[in-house]
Amino acid sequence: MCIRDRNDDLTLKLNLEFEQTDGETSGVVFRSGSPEHQQNSDIRFHNENRKTKTFGGNNYETDGTAVSFLVDWALDSVVLSSISSYRDADLQSNVTVDGLFGDRVDLTGSGSSSLIKTVTQEFRISSNGDSMLDYTAGVLWFDNFIERSSFNHIEDLPLSLAAPGVPSLPFGDDLEFFESTDATVDTQNLGLFAEASWQFAEDWNLTVGARYIDETVEVSDYRRLNRVTHVATGAQIQGGEYSTPFADVSDTDYTGRVSLQYFWTDTSNIYTTVSTGYRGRAFDLAASPETAEEALNNPLAPEKATSYEIGIKSRFFDNRLELNLAAFLTRFKDFQAQITDIESATPSFRLDNAGELETRGIELEFHAKPSVPLTVSGSFLYNPTEYKEFVTQCFVGQRTDEDGAIDTDGDGTCDAQNVAGKPLANAPELSASLNLHYEHYWDSGQSAYAQLSGRWQDEVQYSNDQHPLTIEDAYSVWNLRLGWLSAGGRIEVAAYVKNLFDTFYAANQVPLSLTNDRRDITHFVPEDAERTFGVSLGYRL
Repeated sequence: MCIRDRNDDLTLKLNLEFEQTDGETSGVVFRSGSPEHQQNSDIRFHNENRKTKTFGGNNYETDGTAVSFLVDWALDSVVLSSISSYRDADLQSNVTVDGLFGDRVDLTGSGSSSLIKTVTQEFRISSNGDSMLDYTAGVLWFDNFIERSSFNHIEDLPLSLAAPGVPSLPFGDDLEFFESTDATVDTQNLGLFAEASWQFAEDWNLTVGARYIDETVEVSDYRRLNRVTHVATGAQIQGGEYSTPFADVSDTDYTGRVSLQYFWTDTSNIYTTVSTGYRGRAFDLAASPETAEEALNNPLAPEKATSYEIGIKSRFFDNRLELNLAAFLTRFKDFQAQITDIESATPSFRLDNAGELETRGIELEFHAKPSVPLTVSGSFLYNPTEYKEFVTQCFVGQRTDEDGAIDTDGDGTCDAQNVAGKPLANAPELSASLNLHYEHYWDSGQSAYAQLSGRWQDEVQYSNDQHPLTIEDAYSVWNLRLGWLSAGGRIEVAAYVKNLFDTFYAANQVPLSLTNDRRDITHFVPEDAERTFGVSLGYRL
């Protein structure tokens, strides 16, 4: 809901949002697997598998509210602004993995609960645009509070999977595994910013901006636990626990942006921009109990980025065609990711600064209006990504003779992997979109429209460890929408078809194996991966 009030000098805007979701979700769905891990005679693993067995209780619930209040006060030469906002979200989820034939592993619970509260306050002063120098300066403060708990519970874990080669135990070999993490994380960030745009010549414009960042991350009530117990006797076979009441880290930094524009016509310009980015320090809260203390005492260094861009923005044919073309290059330093610690006596996985990453590419956007009722828009992105420095864990079942494998102790097994030169996970090299919108207007002010929109993406690797089976083929998805708008556009009635051609795709793929078998892959099938029909009714105040 949006409420506005405006007079000549003062603008007030209040936004209210409410969201609630309560529903069942699917358990983990297997995409491929070893023959001995077939789930059921009527369920066959394949690239488009949607079927699974579960223990029930798969659910995802959300409750959220958001409030924002904007005040703009226009004076003679400046505009004073205040933006206040509050947002909270309560998230609950639980998912299970079905029983597998052969050595049976039942993930009877894998859940999490998160309470997130975010408060922001911004004060800003801006010029009114009547001079050759436009500027904005201000301060932004935010506090992001997260209270999170998560757990994994496995019943009937065979000893042969938990500890291959260990002799049988008396009274049976079945084990039970449980792990949990509880933590409260509070991030407080204060930013001072300023940006000015100066038209220093008739056809030239220079923009310079900077931001000072002061950030503190606090972790409290942290507890990490795991244990393996013998089902028949209840005896604990293995386990560890670590807790701490408080840990914090603070940092300050600067980011900046410089952009130069040249207008060769009234409707076209060429520009070049150099900017820097910053991602704050962080703690590895997924560390094992044995390494948790070290992780909290050694938080990650901040991730920093430097971006270069050159582009053209143009409008033609009385502004009926807009074309934007840009080439870009971004380099990340101290990229934050999960890596393998190959310097310790026993290789371990942890969140750390992986090194350098580079993205580069070309982006084309267009917006055309060939006639009054028809609008056509779209985009094309060529964006190859490449790790410059990244040593991470081996993918499941990786051999030492496979590309990137590192055998640190010479025992013939892969201990770590160098993926330098390989792509970033979930980053297709090519992608495109197209939107066609046709709208007919009546003299009464009412209108009806038809809209066809689609997106296409190249194949994508979902794993940073470059698993050979977690690659999704290229696919496209098209949506159709037919609607009617009342005079003034306040009432909208529409019918739609999502995924018009019923295209299957997986939104993520994850190796899931306790037996070092690379063929055990699960995938997440989103709701939009099948054709759906619906109607909507909207009203705008």
